[in-house]
Amino acid sequence: MAVPRHIRADRISVIVPVNDNQAGIDRLVSRFTALGVNFVLRAEIIVVDNGSAVPLRLPPHLNGPHACPLRHVICDRPGPAAARNAGAAVARGDWLLVLESDCLPTATTVSGYVTTDNRQVAYGGQVCIPPRSALAR
Repeated sequence: MAVPRHIRADRISVIVPVNDNQAGIDRLVSRFTALGVNFVLRAEIIVVDNGSAVPLRLPPHLNGPHACPLRHVICDRPGPAAARNAGAAVARGDWLLVLESDCLPTATTVSGYVTTDNRQVAYGGQVCIPPRSALAR
């Protein structure tokens, strides 16, 4: 198997496993939209609802003309690993970038991934964490 020489941003699927964090998804997708990922990086975002007590909804304003390509997947098998796998199973991209729903992407979250040297097996980009979130605690 030949490894591609360069990671192409239009071949990245961003997978976000979520359980009971509607506000986190709203912030994360809004941030990607504000960063212009849909025009510059063309990343696909797959939101995987992993057994939320109140099913996640993707507000219509997040699917407008300036929004990122967005997909909603339901995963009935509990646990973040199962949710990540469910997202990977439907991903259209050649590359997977997993973000948690409490993270806020920065301008370099995806672009840093694209510019990595393909000898790495993982990439940890810079993300901002909301100060009062479970992840921050």
